[in-house]
Amino acid sequence: MAQAVHEDAKSVHGPTDSAVDGLAGWQSARALRDCGDAWSAALRSLSDLVAATGDALADAACAYHQEDQRRGHDFAGLTVDGR
Repeated sequence: MAQAVHEDAKSVHGPTDSAVDGLAGWQSARALRDCGDAWSAALRSLSDLVAATGDALADAACAYHQEDQRRGHDFAGLTVDGR
């Protein structure tokens, strides 16, 4: 998902650049470029946040699984009546 957001951020530039080129000499061209740059930066930031969150969730799941395995080994060989 994070990669998809990152790719979408790249796609903002093509249409924005075309519009800015078409508005050469107009004040709105600069404003449009600034807006496009701001959106790109925001989408890159979101992409980084989603990627970091995904990595943290995967790490937590791995840690829980490893701990579960260790606790399972601690109880290996025990029976219901405790022998």
